[in-house]
Amino acid sequence: MPDEAVDFNAYRRAWRKANPEKVRAQAKRHRQKHPDVHKKHLSRHYQKNKEKYQTKQKAYYAANKDHYRDQMLRRNYGIGLAEYNEMYANQNGRCGCCNAPKPAGGNVEWLLITIIPLMR
Repeated sequence: MPDEAVDFNAYRRAWRKANPEKVRAQAKRHRQKHPDVHKKHLSRHYQKNKEKYQTKQKAYYAANKDHYRDQMLRRNYGIGLAEYNEMYANQNGRCGCCNAPKPAGGNVEWLLITIIPLMR
C-alpha cells in the first residue's frame, strides 16, 4: 500500500473521530437515500449473529416477564397486571362466574372471561 494511502486513511480516521456528529449525519443521509442497501445489511448482520440476538432477547424477556404480562393484559383485556393481581386475590384464585378453581396450566382467560365484559 502506498504511503499516501496510509496517510489518507490515518487522516480519515482522525477526522471521523473529531467529527462524530457529521459522521452520524452522513450515515443517516445514506440510509435514507439507500434504504434497500441498509435493510440488506441489517438482514445479513442479523443472520450472522442470530444466536447472539436470540440469547439476549430471551434473557431480557426472563428479566422483564411482568412487563410483557402487563402489556398482554392491557392489549387483550384492557387491564394492567396490578388490576389482574387484585382480581385474582379477591376471587381467591377461582373463576368469578362459576367459582371453579384454576385449571392446571390454565391461562388468564379463566379468571377474566366473564369479569371483563361486566366491567365495560
